Amino acid sequence: VIKNTAAIIFAAGSDTTAKTLTTFVLAMVLFPEVQKKVQEELDAVLGGVRLPEFEDMTALPYTIAAYKEAMRWHALIPM
Repeated sequence: VIKNTAAIIFAAGSDTTAKTLTTFVLAMVLFPEVQKKVQEELDAVLGGVRLPEFEDMTALPYTIAAYKEAMRWHALIPM
């Protein structure tokens, strides 16, 4: 039972993560002007040398807004 429950939890978590990333990438492909602004903001804040961290969220308002819009556009769960 524990093994099956753990497998279900893992599958559910990886499925939603994959769908979230797919939705965001699709949004960036469909709206290249938004992708360009997101990339510029990420490069300005991160310098192109590191990955974003939780503390960077306040310095990435456009990126966060683009992510939230992609999630609004294709919500994974009913609101």
